[in-house]
Amino acid sequence: MMEQWITKGDPDAQPPRRPKSSGTAGSAWRTLHKALDDAVKEGLIDYNPCGRADAPRVVVKRRNVLTAGEARRLIDAEKDPMWHLMWRLAFELGMRQAERLGLTVDEVQEIDDVLCIVVRQQLQEFARNERDFPADMQVRHIEDSAYLVPPKTNSGYRIIPLPQSLAVELLAYITARGQLKPDDLVFVGRDGKHLRRQADEEPAWKRALANAGLPNIYVPHSARHTAATAMMHLGLNDAVRKSIMGHASIDVTNNVYTHVSTADMAKATAEIERLMVQGD
Repeated sequence: MMEQWITKGDPDAQPPRRPKSSGTAGSAWRTLHKALDDAVKEGLIDYNPCGRADAPRVVVKRRNVLTAGEARRLIDAEKDPMWHLMWRLAFELGMRQAERLGLTVDEVQEIDDVLCIVVRQQLQEFARNERDFPADMQVRHIEDSAYLVPPKTNSGYRIIPLPQSLAVELLAYITARGQLKPDDLVFVGRDGKHLRRQADEEPAWKRALANAGLPNIYVPHSARHTAATAMMHLGLNDAVRKSIMGHASIDVTNNVYTHVSTADMAKATAEIERLMVQGD
């Protein structure tokens, strides 16, 4: 039973925020640890207090993940052109929800004769008390509470080559939308406004699962897990997989000294497409 919140006679009092996940706590602890390390190096403090404390325990939740064959069923069952593209970008390229919702026309570029998506931003909703952005942060207001902001980490900036059929479908969709400006969103609602995760994508996702005859036990973000698993099953090397997914690496060799070519990643995304066509 949920604990009742009492205002104690204050009509303007706000209910407390929902507690954050253990993953958020762990991330905050690492950020604080790094900041205090820097403070020690600069002589501002004598020692890092975090070094004398245990890091928060992060509880790993097991996520239900679609197989490659199930992902193919979901994509094939989707008749709406926009959502068909959305699911392909999620399953075949491993793009995050915020990256897909914030995709702009100028992020679709041809590089080394391969059509790619140059991921450099994501769409986020911010409440009024959350809009105190750093002065050096590149932020673009879309409308209402929606903003285009940079990826959370440097590894989020990346180039993802598209398989040929996906490239053709995406270009055809953009062309069919008419005269779009470079900074226009590729995907918008029927009212022309930006898509929202809970109001737009989640209902569309549930319909897609139902149309494919799949149980409603998956969330949209699980598509990234499907993509990552498919790449692992294909035996792709760590550098290629992490470059496509936009994951940070603790391995200095892979992260600093290994350079992944566009051709390598183009082969990888094409192989994911082939695997999904073949099924499990």
